[in-house]
Amino acid sequence: MRSGHSVTRSIPVGLLVMAIMAGVTAAAATPSVDSVLKQVDRVTKGMKGIIAEVTVVGTEAGEEKTNETGTAYVSMVGQIRIELTGDDPQTILCTPSDLFFHHPSKMTVTQFKLQQHPERLEQYTLLGFSPSGSALKKDFLVTVIEESSLDGSKVYQLELTPKQDDLRGTVSKIHLWIDQSTYLPIQQRIFHSSADTYLTVTYRDVSRADELDQARFKPSWPKGTKKVKG
Repeated sequence: MRSGHSVTRSIPVGLLVMAIMAGVTAAAATPSVDSVLKQVDRVTKGMKGIIAEVTVVGTEAGEEKTNETGTAYVSMVGQIRIELTGDDPQTILCTPSDLFFHHPSKMTVTQFKLQQHPERLEQYTLLGFSPSGSALKKDFLVTVIEESSLDGSKVYQLELTPKQDDLRGTVSKIHLWIDQSTYLPIQQRIFHSSADTYLTVTYRDVSRADELDQARFKPSWPKGTKKVKG
């Protein structure tokens, strides 16, 4: 993710990160989609925000192209800030109206108006917690694939298929793994519509934030930063 172009390719938008509690015991059969989504509503009710450590890996034709880590701050009112560290740090800020890519090393920030570029928003909405299961089901066909294990944890794996044609032109499907013991997301994989291109986001230390500093979600950049229209 060294530029706005590479981020778009590597992070094909989204609120993503979700807290889901399944209404079944570990010994029961794999839960139905409706039972899972009802628990989405239950768990996220009253939630103000989420903070999580993330690892973002972009893969093309089976070869890892990007691997970055950072922290995601998510407000349930539609604001996301992702601070990526590494050799070329980057801040991604998503507000209800705009999407920003700030590159401190280049002293630039690229701004996209989401009304003009709606396809970019869906790539980041799943990086935040869905405000409700019904909202998720409205935009995606949601199916439970199986119960499995991931990094030593028992998980439920969901598949989300976009209903809208314009979004399917960018994202063909999304796989989401949910820890059965904590009912929090462990990982999601966003498949780009281009063959063999996908983004894997792994979550660690996910915590509920009762309050988030709103200044974190304001598009304020260091003096001298050049603004570029996307």
